[in-house]
Amino acid sequence: MNLAELQTCFLTWSDETADREDCEFYQPEYLALEQTLTTAKSLLLEDLATFAQRTWLPTSSDQPFLYIDIASVNIRTGDLQPIELPEADAPSRARKRVQQGDMIVSTVRPERNAVAHIPAELDGAICSTGFAVLSPKKGVDPFSLYAFLKSPYFICQAVRRSTASMYPAVAEESLKDILVPRQIVDRSQDLSSAVRAAFEERKRFLRRLEDISQQVERLLAE
Repeated sequence: MNLAELQTCFLTWSDETADREDCEFYQPEYLALEQTLTTAKSLLLEDLATFAQRTWLPTSSDQPFLYIDIASVNIRTGDLQPIELPEADAPSRARKRVQQGDMIVSTVRPERNAVAHIPAELDGAICSTGFAVLSPKKGVDPFSLYAFLKSPYFICQAVRRSTASMYPAVAEESLKDILVPRQIVDRSQDLSSAVRAAFEERKRFLRRLEDISQQVERLLAE
């Protein structure tokens, strides 16, 4: 065993394990982070957002709907690419309605951080039950909340609370007590401006990319 391997090992007293015996729950860096956030009198995620439960039931009709599943989320950019389906073909997991301004957070494999903001054009779309749907409370800026959900502070706490090894998932109830630094609220205007600017830049980039694609098509058609 080399030094690098030794550095990945740690000890936990048996009387501290409670009902959890998985290593992730007792990772020293995760525990240290939560202790720091607790000492700083951080807020709970449920203080800032409501975990919405807008149940949707499909019919047997051909009425189309927009469906957001895990694969619809670009984990790097937060872009959403929903698919359109007739209600008769709705997957069994298509049961949650989202609204503009919501945040959706994948509860499956939280280390991938599949998080997205619901824009106006997807208001009323349906998402998978594999997402927690967070609706920012009054006075909470959705874009600053998005910034936190994409940060290591959120990811580490979500991973610590996940269960199972082959297909790790975190329960919505466990997400509610994730600690949020007060700076997320205190500096929300700065965070919001930065995220909004990034989203606008992304839109401009996608428009330029589409223009280039059309130019290539015209060249090939000549």
